Amino acid sequence: MRIYARKSILADVDKEMMFRLTISGIRFYTEFFGPSYPFRKYDMIFTPEHNCGAMENVGCVTFNEKYMYRG
Repeated sequence: MRIYARKSILADVDKEMMFRLTISGIRFYTEFFGPSYPFRKYDMIFTPEHNCGAMENVGCVTFNEKYMYRG
Protein backbone atom coordinates (compact mmCIF):
# COMPACT_ATOMS: atom_id res chain seq x y z
CA MET A 1 0.00 0.00 0.00
CA ARG A 2 1.45 3.32 -1.08
CA ILE A 3 0.45 6.97 -1.17
CA TYR A 4 1.65 9.35 -3.84
CA ALA A 5 1.39 13.14 -3.60
CA ARG A 6 3.28 16.21 -4.72
CA LYS A 7 6.28 17.05 -2.56
CA SER A 8 4.76 20.43 -1.69
CA ILE A 9 1.76 18.82 0.08
CA LEU A 10 3.50 15.74 1.46
CA ALA A 11 3.55 17.23 4.98
CA ASP A 12 -0.27 17.24 4.92
CA VAL A 13 -0.51 13.53 4.11
CA ASP A 14 -1.51 11.66 7.27
CA LYS A 15 -0.19 8.29 6.11
CA GLU A 16 -0.96 6.39 9.30
CA MET A 17 -4.59 7.52 9.33
CA MET A 18 -5.08 6.84 5.60
CA PHE A 19 -3.54 3.37 5.88
CA ARG A 20 -5.57 2.56 9.00
CA LEU A 21 -8.87 3.61 7.38
CA THR A 22 -8.11 1.83 4.12
CA ILE A 23 -7.13 -1.40 5.87
CA SER A 24 -10.28 -1.17 8.02
CA GLY A 25 -12.40 -0.75 4.88
CA ILE A 26 -10.76 -3.70 3.13
CA ARG A 27 -11.29 -5.87 6.22
CA PHE A 28 -14.93 -4.79 6.50
CA TYR A 29 -15.72 -5.65 2.89
CA THR A 30 -13.81 -8.94 3.14
CA GLU A 31 -15.94 -9.95 6.14
CA PHE A 32 -19.15 -8.65 4.53
CA PHE A 33 -18.74 -10.15 1.06
CA GLY A 34 -16.39 -13.07 1.74
CA PRO A 35 -13.56 -12.94 -0.80
CA SER A 36 -10.41 -11.13 0.27
CA TYR A 37 -8.88 -8.24 -1.66
CA PRO A 38 -7.74 -9.88 -4.90
CA PHE A 39 -4.88 -7.61 -5.93
CA ARG A 40 -1.24 -7.40 -4.88
CA LYS A 41 -1.25 -3.65 -4.28
CA TYR A 42 -3.45 -0.70 -3.34
CA ASP A 43 -2.12 2.76 -4.14
CA MET A 44 -3.65 6.17 -3.46
CA ILE A 45 -2.59 9.04 -5.71
CA PHE A 46 -3.41 12.67 -4.95
CA THR A 47 -3.30 14.88 -8.04
CA PRO A 48 -3.77 18.65 -8.35
CA GLU A 49 -5.93 18.66 -11.47
CA HIS A 50 -8.10 15.56 -11.40
CA ASN A 51 -11.43 16.47 -13.00
CA CYS A 52 -13.44 14.07 -10.81
CA GLY A 53 -13.43 13.73 -7.02
CA ALA A 54 -11.81 10.30 -7.31
CA MET A 55 -11.29 7.52 -9.84
CA GLU A 56 -11.14 3.90 -8.80
CA ASN A 57 -8.89 1.60 -10.83
CA VAL A 58 -7.59 -1.89 -10.16
CA GLY A 59 -5.10 -1.49 -7.30
CA CYS A 60 -5.07 2.31 -7.52
CA VAL A 61 -7.43 5.11 -6.49
CA THR A 62 -6.77 8.60 -7.81
CA PHE A 63 -8.06 11.58 -5.80
CA ASN A 64 -8.16 15.29 -6.44
CA GLU A 65 -5.88 16.68 -3.74
CA LYS A 66 -8.44 19.35 -2.80
CA TYR A 67 -10.28 16.54 -0.97
CA MET A 68 -7.29 15.79 1.25
CA TYR A 69 -7.84 16.85 4.86
CA ARG A 70 -5.30 19.51 5.78
CA GLY A 71 -6.15 20.29 9.38
